[in-house]
Amino acid sequence: MNVNYISVKTKNQQDLENILCNFANLYRDAETVNGIELYRKKGEIETFIIRFTHNPDFEIFSFLVNYLVYPMDYLDFKAEVRGFYDSKDVGKYRKLQKSGKFMVYINAKDKQPDNVYLSDENGKAYIFDFGGVCKEMPTSLIYQEEEVNMEDFNHIIDIYPSPENELRESKAWWKFW
Repeated sequence: MNVNYISVKTKNQQDLENILCNFANLYRDAETVNGIELYRKKGEIETFIIRFTHNPDFEIFSFLVNYLVYPMDYLDFKAEVRGFYDSKDVGKYRKLQKSGKFMVYINAKDKQPDNVYLSDENGKAYIFDFGGVCKEMPTSLIYQEEEVNMEDFNHIIDIYPSPENELRESKAWWKFW
């Protein structure tokens, strides 16, 4: 199992599955979205884990955390979302590389839908905007990761992007113009 995952608490599993499908279609060119794995905790209906067949890069991972809070076309969807990401996978963001693991989340007080917040195991906090800027900031939420034992979860579905031809409007065979 790769160590990067997202914890989601929501009452609406069907919308969560649809939102993950939409995200996979939006980012179809990224290998990460080929095999997004959804799991539900045994005996519970509101606790989910999202894992990845292909280790996600930091940007795609952050975009997904954000998208789960601000999904397109699902205005009534509500979820508590926390991503957990290993700093060795952050790539070009050097100031984050020695953070150990960090928690990726949306600050409820931030009204800008293009930011995610990070808290690391060492007590440092950052804001990452989707323009690629990562700034250190005063702590917002303290890093807190619950132990996840995948034996306690049932696999629900693997998400893959739809074939591109399914996304285009289909034309009758005789309408070639």
